[in-house]
Amino acid sequence: MALLRVCKSHNSEMDTVRRLSVRFGRRMFYMWTVVYIAQSREIATRLQDILLKEGLLVKIRPISKNNENNDNYYEVLVPEAEVAEAHSIIIEKGY
Repeated sequence: MALLRVCKSHNSEMDTVRRLSVRFGRRMFYMWTVVYIAQSREIATRLQDILLKEGLLVKIRPISKNNENNDNYYEVLVPEAEVAEAHSIIIEKGY
């Protein structure tokens, strides 16, 4: 049975961020949402670093499974509950 849980961070910068997660057994699963499509792995990694420094959970993944090199496009994803904050940071940083 899935347990729906809303977590709130104790970090003062993250007090307004709520992470919606679904718990199956001992593992937490976040509902990830694409917030940016980068034209290269380098751009995706830079944006990932910026968002991580702001305290957001971030992952990147290539759009094409067949092409793992730097010429591929990459999705930058954050948990659904952090989309608005991620968009604000992306706009603030000029991406």
